[in-house]
Amino acid sequence: GVEPAVTYENLGLPAEWYGALEWVFPTWARKHALDKGETVNPLKGAIVTADRVVTVSQ
Repeated sequence: GVEPAVTYENLGLPAEWYGALEWVFPTWARKHALDKGETVNPLKGAIVTADRVVTVSQ
């Protein structure tokens, strides 16, 4: 899932990996004017750093 950006340090990953997990919500999807929309998305990071991605459908 998508988590607040401040949770990145709890993942135990090096700082240079932040860009692989970073996700910024579009302006229209933010809760209020002061919300920067900064989050981390572990699934995005996994896909971005994977050598291969396999999908399955019926």
